[in-house]
Amino acid sequence: MSQGLGTHRWLLRRRFNKDLATVLPHAKGRMLDVGCGIKPFEAMFKGHVDRHDGVDMMQTLDVRGTRADVFAVAGVLPFANESFDTVLCTQMLDDVPEPVVVLDEIRRVLKPGGKLILTINQMYPVHDPPHDYYRFTRYGLEHIVKKANLTPVFFRAIGGAWLTAGALILMRSWDLWGKIPLLGKLTFIPALFGLIWGTFFDVMDRLDVNWAGAPFLLMVAEKT
Repeated sequence: MSQGLGTHRWLLRRRFNKDLATVLPHAKGRMLDVGCGIKPFEAMFKGHVDRHDGVDMMQTLDVRGTRADVFAVAGVLPFANESFDTVLCTQMLDDVPEPVVVLDEIRRVLKPGGKLILTINQMYPVHDPPHDYYRFTRYGLEHIVKKANLTPVFFRAIGGAWLTAGALILMRSWDLWGKIPLLGKLTFIPALFGLIWGTFFDVMDRLDVNWAGAPFLLMVAEKT
């Protein structure tokens, strides 16, 4: 992601993509991308899955564009039982009022032995109001996944306390800088500041891993 969009996003996206890539061996066959948006991870999963189908809500078209193959709500997926070998669900389960209903639907469309690759917010600012409902710890995420009769087989925190603190500081700094008359137009200054301090926070985060303060969580769960 371009630094011109805010260095905090570049910082988070770099770690997010790297950690998501570690679960690629769990993906296979036909994959359903729930809340797919523009399918930002299609290239990453290419070569691991045979087909990448995306489902999203029609409303997202006006907000951020979409490359969905099918339009539907996540709680009522228009697919037959046991249609998919893999389901990918990134950064959307906290944006639905009934996440267990969505997980039940995901389980229904998964084949036996199929895997759900799931990422979710733990410590991240409110976004897309009013459709931002929850934040989960590892234990809360495990609870709702098990409640949907899926078995967690892998967990990783995407970043830790340092990455969270750094991203929040850079996020607010970028927004406040833009409000300064005249200087706010000199975006190379906060970009340079963000690159230097973003690198510092990234290094510190790798030296002092504390998943309890992670911005995002990553889990793989299996339908047994």
